[in-house]
This record gives sequence, C-alpha cells and structure tokens, in this order.
Amino acid sequence: MNESRSSDTNLTKNESLAKYIRHVKQIKKQAKSNSVTGVEFDNFLFIRYLNETDRNTLNSTKIKQFLCLLIRRRRKLLSYICVVCIIFCLVAYRNETSNIFMKNIQNYIYPLMSAWRLLTLPIIKVFPALTELYDESCLVSNPFFQVKDLDCRPCTGVINVLDLSSVPHNTENVPHIFKTNQTPIDIKTLNEIYTNHLDVFVNDANRVQSTNKNIKTLKDLFADFLNDTHQLDSHTLWRCNRMNPAQILRQIIPKPKRLPNSGMSIERYLAIDTAAAPPYRIPDVDCSSIFVIQLKGTRTILLRPTTECKHKCRTISVRLPQSYVLNFNWWYWKPISLPDHITKQPSISYIGAFC
Repeated sequence: MNESRSSDTNLTKNESLAKYIRHVKQIKKQAKSNSVTGVEFDNFLFIRYLNETDRNTLNSTKIKQFLCLLIRRRRKLLSYICVVCIIFCLVAYRNETSNIFMKNIQNYIYPLMSAWRLLTLPIIKVFPALTELYDESCLVSNPFFQVKDLDCRPCTGVINVLDLSSVPHNTENVPHIFKTNQTPIDIKTLNEIYTNHLDVFVNDANRVQSTNKNIKTLKDLFADFLNDTHQLDSHTLWRCNRMNPAQILRQIIPKPKRLPNSGMSIERYLAIDTAAAPPYRIPDVDCSSIFVIQLKGTRTILLRPTTECKHKCRTISVRLPQSYVLNFNWWYWKPISLPDHITKQPSISYIGAFC
C-alpha cells in the first residue's frame, strides 16, 4: 500500500490523468454489469464532481474571508486586548490604584474648573442667574470616609507648627504659618461691604450657619454683632462659592502673595466668632491645601492627625494672630478652632484652599 502511494506521488500529470481515466472506465464497466446505463453513470459522476468542487471552493472562500476580516480588524482586536489588560491590572492592583487616584484627583479638579469658568464667563455675564447651578449644597460629605494605606510620612516627624514668615517658599504638606500685609477687617467693614452690594449678597451668598438659632441670614448676623448689648456667644460660618460675591470679597481679602496663582478654589468660608465662641472644626474645602487668614482677633488652632495617620502622627497646636496665615493639608490634619483666652476678642477667619 505504501509502495503504491509513493509511486502515485512520482507520476507526471499525463500519467495521473491516464490512470484516472483507466479507473473511471473500470468503475463504468462495474456499473454496466449492475444494470446502470451510461447516461446515469455520466450524470452521477458529473454531479459528484460539481459537489466536491463547490465544497472545496466554499471552504477556501470562507477561510479567505475570515483572514481578510481578521486583518481588517486587527486594530480593534489589539484595542480590545489592551483594554482587557488595563482592566485586569486595575482589578489586580485596585488598592494601589485607588490610593493614587484619590490622592491626585484633587490636584486636577480646580484647574479644569477654572479653565471651564473662563470659557463660560461671557455666558455668565449675560445670564448671571446661571451661577446658581454651581451650588453644591446637594452633596453630603461622608464622615466615615478613609483612604486605605495612606502614606503618613509627611506628618510623621512634625512636632510643632513652624513660623515661615522669613522663608520665601512654603514647605509642602508641613503645617506652617506666615505673616502677611492683610489689613484687619472687622464686622463693621463686612457690614459696609454687605450694604454696598446688597443685591449680590442677598441673591448669591445670604445663608449662614450659626450656633445661635436666631442668626439665619447675613442681616441677622450683622444685627447681632453691631447690637452686642445682650449678645450670646456664637460661632457663625458664612459660605461663599459663587462668582459675584467671590469677586467682591477678593477686593478686600486678596490672595497672599506666597500662595500659587493658579488652582485657587472658588469655595471659601468666613468664620465669625464672639470672644468666647465654642470650639468648632474648620470645614474641608474641595482642594486639599487649606489656608486660614486671620482677619480679626486671634484663634488657637488644634491640628489633629486624620484617622488614617493618628497612630503615626501627633496632635499639634498653634496660636494664629491677626494678619497671619495658617497653611496645612487636610489629607493629614483635621483642624479645630478654639477661642483665645489671652486676647478675649471677637474673631474673623477667612478659609480658602488651592490645588
């Protein structure tokens, strides 16, 4: 059998054709002996040949079509493979990815929002009521939020708050204070600004939060402080996060020169306290680098390490005099403002942030 196969492979084309004809004649002779006519045999042979040819052609065509489709879609296939690999890496290293994302996302929020604000300024000037859409009062902060495996090294070796007034540049993540040329601002100055721009503040920044239940608006606040005969000890927080009142406040409370020019948060707070106002936590702003400008009076700021770093970092405090600025990072510190028992004067603090 093997010898016949090897001999078949050595035949020429004419010899193979002659052998094929000889075999066909033998089959035709057997068919004739079995009462199969010549016409029937020819039809059978012809149909069998066509079926075999169509089958081979069809299989060859399908393979060619598949290869062509694969070549045309190789880019999509490579893209799908890359996406699958990226998803696999994100899932496999989800803790590391989450930490990197949470620590760096804050640095990009306000630069992008500032660019968007510049693009939309012409629209806002024509339709100023649209600034109300920027209000984020519907968002509720999560008090149980924690970052897994937060790197606490920036606060590990901190034992006190440094006065860097004579140092030209700030030290990142290390809490420090520095003196500015900020003009003292009292409650009368704020009342004058409020009166001169009454429409702006009533429409865009009129609500306040106070420990005194009788203080609900700016008008109530100024009436309480300017008529202090029977004034109750209170802490009042005035939030401003809209463009028009922010521009007015910027005229009397300019940004300290040593802070960066870009990435400043639009959200800001004014903490207005009586001399013996109860302690309170300084609110978190969208950006992580927070600064507190002491516009009037003196406060004692207690910096407690965050939950993630409380076992590695210690609690520190600093006395923040008038016209001084405290700068810290809320990834590592949660500040509490305490009344100053030496001066015993009302206090006004300006709270802002930058990314």
